[in-house]
Amino acid sequence: MRFRFIKVGRLLSLLTLLLALFEGATVASRAPYQVRQFGAKVALASSSSANFSYDLVGSDGGIFNYGGSSYEGSTGSLTLNKPIVGMASTPDGKGYWLVASDGGIFSFGDAQFYGSTGGITLNKPIVGMASTPDGKGYWLVASDGGIFSFGDAQFYGSTGGITLNKPIVGMAADPQTGGYWLVASDGGIFSFNAPFLGAAASLALSSPVVGIVAVPTNSPYQSGSFGIDVSLFQCTGTTSPNSGLASQNVGQYAIVGTGINTYGVGASYQSTFQSNNCIVDQTKKFSSASSRVDIYQPLWAPPSSSVDPTNTLQGPDASCAASTTDPNSQACQAYNYGWNITSNSYNSNAQLGVTSKLWWLDVEKGNPYLWSADQNVNSQVVLGAIAFLRSVGVTVGVYSTAYQWGIITGNLIVNTPLWVAGGTAQSCTDPSEIFGGGIPWLVQIGYTNVVAANGGLATVDQDYAC
Repeated sequence: MRFRFIKVGRLLSLLTLLLALFEGATVASRAPYQVRQFGAKVALASSSSANFSYDLVGSDGGIFNYGGSSYEGSTGSLTLNKPIVGMASTPDGKGYWLVASDGGIFSFGDAQFYGSTGGITLNKPIVGMASTPDGKGYWLVASDGGIFSFGDAQFYGSTGGITLNKPIVGMAADPQTGGYWLVASDGGIFSFNAPFLGAAASLALSSPVVGIVAVPTNSPYQSGSFGIDVSLFQCTGTTSPNSGLASQNVGQYAIVGTGINTYGVGASYQSTFQSNNCIVDQTKKFSSASSRVDIYQPLWAPPSSSVDPTNTLQGPDASCAASTTDPNSQACQAYNYGWNITSNSYNSNAQLGVTSKLWWLDVEKGNPYLWSADQNVNSQVVLGAIAFLRSVGVTVGVYSTAYQWGIITGNLIVNTPLWVAGGTAQSCTDPSEIFGGGIPWLVQIGYTNVVAANGGLATVDQDYAC
């Protein structure tokens, strides 16, 4: 993850360029983390369409939608105490928050109100906001760098007690660490639970900085390179599991699955998980072959007609009611479920010495009982899993297809790297194969033969780096 700041003298031309880029966007121009706020007059936020769209907000709270984004309301007809200075969208793009300079919050669509500073006497005015990756909280920042945290937004520090050379003019959240950056008008950067990557404070700027935007880290895979992915299907042996593969000719990278789903079709419609007993052997072999090794984790929904008290009732979404019919309880349970099953997998593999700074979440349709008929429940599972991995500093990607993603999540926007299943090299740049608001890093293109442990050939999935 890195950041960029924006100078006032280039603001108009940058806005024009952004509009042009979004209207005719190629895959290369679709960054998962987009501009949230420009100064006090106009703010911009990414929105709901799977083909990227955006919203603009005026200082009176009037909303302007482009690219098929959803209009959820505005303050354009209200008499505001103070002007609107910032905007942030929910992860699925079906809602947004507006913030005024007094810290008043206006929530629209599925954006929930978690609190405001509208009733507090502030030392300095609010100049911007950022939402947490799961959309269940947000931060407000004042021009003195004071931070106000609401919902699940964590407070990691502020510059409220520091004498600044220049005022703070914006903030951006780091989706990988859960922290944030603040930027001052002289280009000074203040990092809180986010990496410090440099600043412009020592430069002779021709005009002041007015905003900051987080942009994604580049793909770690060399464009045009090939690799493989394996899992329990390549596992042989029980007492001393062996992957059945030699360590040669696996390509430049390998992605190892934590296990597979098995299905029970009884009254509970429960999907269970069978661990990959060869994961240690596989990761060691591929690492010794000088290949990059990453991990993928399958996801599935909790039981549809029973409650899994171990994984659903307790978690980061607080205590959930043990109901199988109430939508709010089901959504709460699903978020905890995604968090808990991913946490369990991450921690159990870490105890085996299997770690990676990049985890892929496998979201595919499979058996009809793998996912719920309720797309919101499915979406909460995905959001919970993403939130956990980001909480431990792991980069998160999603493995799926545009078709399956639409059926399972209703085209949830998660803004992650993508691993496109069952495609071709052209899938890297085909807009119809993009989903979740992300950018393709990998495409699973078919099968290849690698050297087996017995000296023969074994057929495995082959992947292509965009």
